[in-house]
Amino acid sequence: MKPLRILKKGLAKLRHQVQSWKTRLESELKACLPISDADQEWLDNDGNLIDEERVVDALDHASDYERGLERLNSYDELVVLCRSQHLHERRMQHWHNRLRFLIGITQMGRTKQRL
Repeated sequence: MKPLRILKKGLAKLRHQVQSWKTRLESELKACLPISDADQEWLDNDGNLIDEERVVDALDHASDYERGLERLNSYDELVVLCRSQHLHERRMQHWHNRLRFLIGITQMGRTKQRL
C-alpha cells in the first residue's frame, strides 16, 4: 500500500474515533453548558485534527509524495511523528488494559473453582 494512502486511511480512522466525543462536547458548548478542563484540553489537542489534515492535504496535492515530504517543514514532520507516537502509546495502553482484564477474569475463575 502506498504511504499517502496509508496516511489518508489513518486520518479517516482517527476522525472516526474522535467524532462522537467531539460532537457531544461541541454541542454542550453551543448550548452554553460547561465542560471540564480535561475535555477542553482534549478538544484543543487530541480532538483537534487540523494539523494532521493540513499535512495530509499538502502531501496529497504535491506533484509526487517524495517531493511533498521534502517540502514539509519541521513542525509538520513533528505533527506526523507526535500523532504516530501518541497512537502507538494509546494502542499499547489498550492492550495493557485488555491483558489486565483477561488476567482478572482468569483469577476470578480460579477463585470460583476453589470455592
